[in-house]
Amino acid sequence: MPDTSQLITQFNSIDFSVIPPGEFICPPHLHHFHQLDIILGGRVTVCIEGEIKARRGTAVLIPPLCRHSYFARGGFRQISFKFHLSPQYWAYFGGKHCSLQLPEYRLSELENCGRHCEAQTPLAHQHAIAAITLCLISLAEAASPAPAVMHDNALLSQLWQLLENIEMRPYDSWAVGALARSCHLSPDHFSRSFHRLLGTAPQRYLMEARMRAAAADLLDDVPIKQISENAGYATVHAFSRAFKGVFGISPAAYRRAPRRF
Repeated sequence: MPDTSQLITQFNSIDFSVIPPGEFICPPHLHHFHQLDIILGGRVTVCIEGEIKARRGTAVLIPPLCRHSYFARGGFRQISFKFHLSPQYWAYFGGKHCSLQLPEYRLSELENCGRHCEAQTPLAHQHAIAAITLCLISLAEAASPAPAVMHDNALLSQLWQLLENIEMRPYDSWAVGALARSCHLSPDHFSRSFHRLLGTAPQRYLMEARMRAAAADLLDDVPIKQISENAGYATVHAFSRAFKGVFGISPAAYRRAPRRF
């Protein structure tokens, strides 16, 4: 796999915080970006396709469109990063969450990173990206081997660029047949290889890429009517139905939802 592409294509935010003792409930929700939560103290239950009893050192990577919630009684401390991961590296982590227990030296680095970001030091942004990258490398090394299709260099040399193009221009009129032809494959062969690599059908990936872009526009306060037109929908109603099919809530509700967790 080529290693020249950036791992993190966009850094959104960092949350370095203390949740006080008492019952804490964050209801089920999902995001259009990757999120990396690391518990620095205390305990919290992360409900995500089962329960993760997270304690100091537990790192949980939550991919886009993966529903999750939190519950705690005794309070906890955390550092949480929200960012976009280059599609080229998605296969290392798959479409599901993954978790790992980080060593103490890594937690000390993360505490230092959080303090730098709180103080808004000149290199805080770079510090955060470096911290995310190191944690992601640890998660990737602990995960199962990458899919066999990742070693099909003839396909990958073209597919990675396609994925980057889709992420950069998600509202374009992409079609599976045209994508397959650009890789010199039949639609069936392309779809099987795509699914083996990313764990989803190409048509579903295209839909989710469009809706992730729409969700980002919603948080940037772009009018919903304009987003629906940009995404190629004839009416706001049709766009809202498609958005709810992916996110489970309406565009307006997504815009209003708390962003912290």
